[in-house]
Amino acid sequence: MDNKDELVQRAKLAEQAERYDDMAAAMKQVTETGVELSNEERNLLSVAYKNVVGARRSSWRVISSIEQKTEGSERKQQMAREYREKVEKELREICYDVLVCCLPNTRSPLRRPRAPNASNRWPESTERKSRRSCGRSATMCSYVAYQTPVPLSPYMPSSFYHISVFALPIDYLYDSHLAVCLIPVGLLDKFLIPKASNAESKVFYLKMKGDYYRYLAEVATGDQRNSVVDESQKAYQEAFDISKSKMQPTHPIRLGLALNFSVFYYE
Repeated sequence: MDNKDELVQRAKLAEQAERYDDMAAAMKQVTETGVELSNEERNLLSVAYKNVVGARRSSWRVISSIEQKTEGSERKQQMAREYREKVEKELREICYDVLVCCLPNTRSPLRRPRAPNASNRWPESTERKSRRSCGRSATMCSYVAYQTPVPLSPYMPSSFYHISVFALPIDYLYDSHLAVCLIPVGLLDKFLIPKASNAESKVFYLKMKGDYYRYLAEVATGDQRNSVVDESQKAYQEAFDISKSKMQPTHPIRLGLALNFSVFYYE
């Protein structure tokens, strides 16, 4: 039994034990081998992350409801708010696992950007980079720029709208309320979608991409929410276009896509 087969068996064992965090970790390693997943492996990956993120989504809804109904004690309201924020952080981190896996580590030699003056601008060289590498392994440091019309922190004026992810170390991104708007090449874009050799797999992964952006939108607000909603819509639409031309109307994956796309529009 080679390493990949062992990881798949470990994921199956974790599923039977209902230890979905372990299952997701094993299937993430399988995905990062760079080999196209079989239908069974693809479904194991989907089930693992669906259960991991689903538990947090359910918790978030319950805590949000309690927070809204809590009256009187300011301390109780604060406790509910802090606990909701904790669950939100976990939910985002799970979605980052699927959508974002290539940010540099916290020991990056890149410095945290200082709080700029309103009159300053980022150097022109950082504004239009499409892809860069910081000299370490591609899996750690390859990522893309993302254009946003909103500041990345309370200290950054709105005029700073062409931000290169290359210029921002991971601790800065995770401290930012808009970190989710900076989407590098992740599990789906780096490994799964490019390796999809048939329409069924490609639609499956694009649907998955739309799903996880939609989950992020559930806990996002303001401009951050608009950004992830746009990304979700793009992924669903691309999957929908492929499914219309390449798959039968009764295909289970096409039907599942139609259902989730309709939920997206409803929400």
